[in-house]
Amino acid sequence: AIALIVLIQVNGDDTNLQTAVTLFIAAIALSSASLSPVIFKSKTLNRWQTQAVTLGLGCGVGLSAICMLLLLQLPLPGL
Repeated sequence: AIALIVLIQVNGDDTNLQTAVTLFIAAIALSSASLSPVIFKSKTLNRWQTQAVTLGLGCGVGLSAICMLLLLQLPLPGL
């Protein structure tokens, strides 16, 4: 997720949509970073609950990556 933020900042064209996607990716990155140690060290969560949370965070980052790639392929205004 951090690599996505760097990539969109380097290759983006600073549109409003880019800012929204960057903030969304940053929120997922922060939540993933804060939840991962707690989830994997927890003894009260079942294995399927751990996998569901991990899959949810992974899908969020994957969807953000797809959105970022589509955003980078949009034509620049005025061209």
